[in-house]
Amino acid sequence: MPLIAYAYKSGEIGFCNPDDIPPRRTIAFTDNVFDFPALDDRTFKMQVCASAQLASDGETFLVPGLPDARPGEDIAQIFLDWVDRVFPGAQLTAY
Repeated sequence: MPLIAYAYKSGEIGFCNPDDIPPRRTIAFTDNVFDFPALDDRTFKMQVCASAQLASDGETFLVPGLPDARPGEDIAQIFLDWVDRVFPGAQLTAY
């Protein structure tokens, strides 16, 4: 089972092993789509980070658009659009 990426409402991205449960109030995804074999963990993490926004601390990766979302914007749609752009067909799970 591939590595899991998850994101908080703030946009912060984290990773966990498939045996772990992502933190509460996050949306998690993997690249495990039905038509293609899963990427190895290193490649998956690199692809997520390469498409993410880097926070001002220089270490934290963010879902592009979420930290700058205005009140009333559909943050779930911002997240879904980003995941679909990076990993079309990714499996999503809310925690």
